[in-house]
Amino acid sequence: MVAIVTDEASDAQDRFGLHILFIPEVDTTSELSPAAYLADIVYLEKVNAVTVSQAVLTCVANMGVSYNNVSAFVTDNASYMSKAFEKMTGILPNAVHCTCNAHILSLVGETWRKNFKDVDRLVALFKLIFTYCSARKRRYKEFLAEKTGTDDVPLPPVPVVTRWNSWFKTVIHHAKYVAFYKDFIDIELDIGDATNALTELQELLRDPDVVAEDVNYVAASALKLVELLTWFESSEIRIHQAYNRATDLLAWAEYEANSATIDKYKKAFKDTADKLSQYYRPTSRSQFTQPGMDFLKAVRVFDFKQVSLLPCDELIKKIPGADSHHVLAEFAAYKAMAGDVPSETTVVSFRHASSNRFPLLSRLALRYLSVPTNSVDAERSVSQYTTVSAPQ
Repeated sequence: MVAIVTDEASDAQDRFGLHILFIPEVDTTSELSPAAYLADIVYLEKVNAVTVSQAVLTCVANMGVSYNNVSAFVTDNASYMSKAFEKMTGILPNAVHCTCNAHILSLVGETWRKNFKDVDRLVALFKLIFTYCSARKRRYKEFLAEKTGTDDVPLPPVPVVTRWNSWFKTVIHHAKYVAFYKDFIDIELDIGDATNALTELQELLRDPDVVAEDVNYVAASALKLVELLTWFESSEIRIHQAYNRATDLLAWAEYEANSATIDKYKKAFKDTADKLSQYYRPTSRSQFTQPGMDFLKAVRVFDFKQVSLLPCDELIKKIPGADSHHVLAEFAAYKAMAGDVPSETTVVSFRHASSNRFPLLSRLALRYLSVPTNSVDAERSVSQYTTVSAPQ
């Protein structure tokens, strides 16, 4: 069984390339997903549900993979990806469609950038003032080392669009040193040219306490979001925990939105909760959703630690291939003994250890536990390809 992960991008020649990666089912006791490999890059003249579905099906056939052996189709949240999967549903009968959870959280992060425009501008301007100016980088490190008594102060991280949590990590860095920034910028303007970036920073930091308050608030509030985004980017087997982690974050955002006393902070958390609700608690009015919601809920039944907490008989029906009488019989026996499994046992090692007792159920469980929570490998493929194909 393989999961298909896709991403798309235009290259230097304005060709639209669809990157198609295969991730095989885990077949060892490792807690890591098998390495993804690039099956094909398909150049499309038109980008729509028909061309994408045709490209994917052709790739599967060319790679000699049975249509029955495709377990998942993991994509971004583009509407044509959902429509493409709909066209493939009857051909890939055992596949589920999931939107990359890390990508969803990156969209949540965008709401923070929009709500804290001064913080976002501070991040952008600090990136500019260090571009092509190694002397300023040295002066920055020396200035902060003197102010903080720390020998080696790092430069601010450089936020990159394709690295989804890099903006938050940059804000967290600035929160440590923002109290010293006004003096540093004033010194830089005294000793050098008054560039647009420096003068704008001086104006932005005219009342440094106001900016510092927002920077510190974003840095402190972002920790849960950054932690979960990092968690979702992992290659570890953790699809069975994805729904719980996402909805826990949603509950936290709703609580903070109700608890905040300052309007802009309340709005930041409300926008976070609204965005998460759109995907993980969708209504009929939701434009974009997590198409794999039922699957994310259902795959938890393969985690013996969650069995006693879930309506398992209802959820197992959402797993492709679980409607077999023999699978359901093994599932009933598995539920009865799940509470006796030692707590330190991992979900993957348990499935391998119980493969003789529950052969059909274990095979089904490993198939869908191997579905990645993200499309990070495809994103990296696109980034590497873009770098290689860019004109020198």
